[in-house]
Amino acid sequence: MKDSPAAPGGMAQFLERRTKDTALMEDRAVQALVGALQERVGGEIFAVLMYGSYLRGVRDTLLDFYVVVEDYRSALGPIAGAAAFLMPPNVYYLSLVEEGRELRAKYAVVSRSQLQRQAGAVHPYFWARLAQPCQVVYVKDAAARRRLSLVLAACVRTFIKRVAPALQGWVGAESFFDTGFARTYRAELRAESPAKVQSIFRHDVDYYSNLLKLAADEGLLQRRQRDEDQPIYAPTSFTGSTRNACYWGGTIGLGKLLSVLRLVKAAATFNDPIDYLLWKIERHSGVTVEASARQRRYPLIFAWPLAWRLYRLGAFR
Repeated sequence: MKDSPAAPGGMAQFLERRTKDTALMEDRAVQALVGALQERVGGEIFAVLMYGSYLRGVRDTLLDFYVVVEDYRSALGPIAGAAAFLMPPNVYYLSLVEEGRELRAKYAVVSRSQLQRQAGAVHPYFWARLAQPCQVVYVKDAAARRRLSLVLAACVRTFIKRVAPALQGWVGAESFFDTGFARTYRAELRAESPAKVQSIFRHDVDYYSNLLKLAADEGLLQRRQRDEDQPIYAPTSFTGSTRNACYWGGTIGLGKLLSVLRLVKAAATFNDPIDYLLWKIERHSGVTVEASARQRRYPLIFAWPLAWRLYRLGAFR
């Protein structure tokens, strides 16, 4: 059944409905990992969000989670908490065996207050991910779910406001999001091919189409009908293209630097970070290289030539 944005309540209410997937609440793999996250992360968990390829039907992959906590210090301790505050999020690896099957996950820990601030940040690291479909697989209570939906709605609005000025005339929903994802992926070191990025919209056409309809209802975009089923969109003003080009140029440059710094930080929190990164790069780009034992043991010291080799081979951009 297609989602309908016509129900009263707007963007946040639409997202609150869309993040409730009862099938995931019965998925043993998901629930086993959520239980392990609750045991591992100290302090009070506000919510656990699931995103990524598992929601698009891929099963031979790590599951991706955001663990939203009330306070870094109680959740991570003073040192790790300070690192998360200075450069969110902290990323960790989790592996467990459930009914004879190995389950693996990557989870990012971020505080509720910082997630709310990042929903409107200059860099798209958070809001570009959370504008894509995600699911709430744990939430503290009904009030927390409503507050989380407001944050997700803010991420969607930021995505739309930052992408709209880059449009060249009137476009359909697919062109809008292809443009947006191409730019936000360029703002990081990503291994995904352009074809992979362009496929994101087609995994959930109704979801993305409804986001634009709701954004137009809020006045964030102009909308007109190309035909009965295919509205097209444009920014509310076609001015400011130079400013927008400067924004994306600066953001892409900043993003590459932040990606390197996040990789350095993740090397201290992730089990076998080199093997994970090489696996992910091969999966998304098809580029295969082998790391030496020394690079695996001391990635921050000896893995830089490996990173340069991967870049020369086109493994990431």
